Amino acid sequence: MKLSKIIIFSFILVGILAGFIMLSNNYFDTSNLLEQKINMHLESRSQLMEDIVEDFVKQNVENIQITATHENLSNDELKEIIKIQEDFEILYTVDSEGMIITSSDETFINEIININDFLKEEETIILAYTSKIFEEETLLLATPFKEGFVVTEARLGVFDSIILDQTGLGETGESLLAYQDSDGDIVFFTQRRFEANEMIEASHLPMAEAVSGVEKTIYDINDYRGEEVIAITKYIEVLDVGLVVKIDEAEALGETKKGVIYSSIKNLLLIIFLISFMGFFVSRYISKPIKDLTESVDEISKGNFEIQIKESKIFEINNLIDSLDRILASLKLAILRTGSSKHELGIGTEEAISEMNKAKEKSKKRTIQLERFSKLSENRELKMIELKKRIKVLERKIKK
Repeated sequence: MKLSKIIIFSFILVGILAGFIMLSNNYFDTSNLLEQKINMHLESRSQLMEDIVEDFVKQNVENIQITATHENLSNDELKEIIKIQEDFEILYTVDSEGMIITSSDETFINEIININDFLKEEETIILAYTSKIFEEETLLLATPFKEGFVVTEARLGVFDSIILDQTGLGETGESLLAYQDSDGDIVFFTQRRFEANEMIEASHLPMAEAVSGVEKTIYDINDYRGEEVIAITKYIEVLDVGLVVKIDEAEALGETKKGVIYSSIKNLLLIIFLISFMGFFVSRYISKPIKDLTESVDEISKGNFEIQIKESKIFEINNLIDSLDRILASLKLAILRTGSSKHELGIGTEEAISEMNKAKEKSKKRTIQLERFSKLSENRELKMIELKKRIKVLERKIKK
């Protein structure tokens, strides 16, 4: 193989390896930065949702506490108060037996409700309360009032207005609220953006972590559809519910990673091209003086002792040229002293040239897999030895 090709291929190989390592590191660094960015975005979003839910509950607890400070709460007063508290649908008072005494909706007066879980010394907050009034699960807030309680209820759909804002969550992101019922099942009580896959076990969902009180970022986990997502889990203690803010991994990272891969391939090809281009010029820089030296040696072997060997800017090659110049000078001097012709010495004759060519061909066959630089060095060494032998022959003739 030619030396120029060896150099170019070496440059290309180094370029590919260096480019691959560099771009691989760049890809992983970019992916990590992207994951951190997505994580920070989801974290801030989940924290906002958590704060809104907690503030919603605390605000309404304060409202019912203020309501309980009234000496008497008639139906009309309750109607006026419920108009102010837009989030809740009904406000009523019950006695110690659970009978509704007054109500913003007089239809339910004298109805008996279950107050077994009501706290007598402080506020009661019950999520998923089985409401006799609405005949579905509600959020119930109660606070002590006289011998009984002031109670307000709202359907769980009230949280949809908080959670369903998908701003900044793209096409697949969403926020979810759920609680764990008495059987240990996870119950989502806010609307989901997509249809659930019934084959997915709830215990494997991010929400299973959230309702258990675990707050963390989860990668490569399937959601209720079976899609891989990046999810942030939160536990809202005031309601004993789990909050999950998630987005499909394919949307969050997929397109960007594809872009990074595409960009990395482009950069790798550019690096290979530039390094190959550089290798071409380096190979020309090295092989040109070697080629000139080879041509000069060929001329000397043909009997042209007057040739001027071009100097090289490469130190090692220039040393070789200096050695060859000294040998050439010694050969000229020996010929002058003996008075012999080049023909008598066998230099430049057809036979000598033929023998030399045969030697070259034989040498090429033996060293076909070696670098050209090594081959040229060996050829020069053989020729120098031959010239030295001829000089010794001439010296012996001079002595005689």
